[in-house]
Amino acid sequence: MSRLAKLLSVCREGGALVTRTEVLRQGGYQVITAVNVQDALAAIKREPFDVVVVGQRYDLGEKNVIATEARRAGAKVLCMHSESQHPQVHAANAFIHNLDGPEHLLAAVASLVDKAASA
Repeated sequence: MSRLAKLLSVCREGGALVTRTEVLRQGGYQVITAVNVQDALAAIKREPFDVVVVGQRYDLGEKNVIATEARRAGAKVLCMHSESQHPQVHAANAFIHNLDGPEHLLAAVASLVDKAASA
């Protein structure tokens, strides 16, 4: 039996974090959550993740810090963005719009998990 891919979901908004976590768990992933940059960085240092999903409510600098540390630790990074944000997180592997449905989130994560497994 193969192990569940481990994801870190980073989101400031409690409701969005709960919803995203539920979608990812129903998609078959093990999900750890963080609500701020410090918690995300501590989690990345504490344990390995296949994919880190960064919510849209972080500024560009915060997203870059999380993405850079996640990549340094060997994880793939999926950044969510809104209409007003241009995806300029250079360390990210992929981007999705925050209004894309759960199927887009699961497809993007699955693609990154596949890339992580083949790396």
